[in-house]
Amino acid sequence: MGGYGIIATVAIITIATLPMIWIVFQATVSQQAYTLEAIARVSDIDKRTDSVKIEILNNTLTWDNPRRFTVKIINNGDEGIHFRDFKYMTLIFDYISGGNRVIRYIPYNQDGGLEYWRILSVYQSGYTTELVNPFRTGPDGNSGIWDPDEIIEIEVWLYPTLRIDDGTSYTLLISTPNGAYDVYRGVYQ
Repeated sequence: MGGYGIIATVAIITIATLPMIWIVFQATVSQQAYTLEAIARVSDIDKRTDSVKIEILNNTLTWDNPRRFTVKIINNGDEGIHFRDFKYMTLIFDYISGGNRVIRYIPYNQDGGLEYWRILSVYQSGYTTELVNPFRTGPDGNSGIWDPDEIIEIEVWLYPTLRIDDGTSYTLLISTPNGAYDVYRGVYQ
């Protein structure tokens, strides 16, 4: 085979492999773009979780009877939470009733019910009322924002036949719609 035969063979092989090289290149670029997009989405979720933080204030959970307690929670993040979104918050209560362990999801219901939690008051530390975006209830629903540094006092009612047993421990978990949460543990006396 002469010099031109080798050059022709190399040219044919090169031309035949160029489309495959291009496909591999495009797939690599596409995969990198997808990975960067996924990283950006996770980063955005982390930013949203970091911007909303809540804390159940120590020693503020008080029991009126074996079915009802109140507790204070502060929004110590950078963003407010709209009261229309409270229906998307999660409150889970883990306790002992009748000698059995009970884990209950307790729904938000500002109007009450058999088992529910609702807001009693909203205020800023050092004040008796809200200063910004006040919470309002009415026939058209709830309005306002639980702003940063504001405290809500909530009331929780357990199901009538599932009262907490004396001297037993309990765990309260509350979570915002974006996943920020806090946990409080105590003993019912």
